[in-house]
Amino acid sequence: MCSSALNAVTLLPIVAYFVARPVQFATGVFPTYWPMRALWSGAIGETYGGYLIIEALASVLALLVSGTHDGAQFRARLTRSLLSPLSELKLLREAVRRGSRR
Repeated sequence: MCSSALNAVTLLPIVAYFVARPVQFATGVFPTYWPMRALWSGAIGETYGGYLIIEALASVLALLVSGTHDGAQFRARLTRSLLSPLSELKLLREAVRRGSRR
């Protein structure tokens, strides 16, 4: 049961790529959508920083909703979720730079 739920959370952003943009935002309740949206926007030259900020907020909200309020473990997960968009932004910038050199 848990495995199928995780697959849905992972696959829905990929499926969203093939539908119109307003409908894509319906999958925004899943934190996995926002880094994908940032990648798609960056790949076509649109701004993507806002999507990474939304992703950080969605990750924090998901942690709060999940009930992980166990002191050090919660702080560690919160730190990872806040630093994740920064590392994604760095990787996205490097990919855009490499693409513009070609």
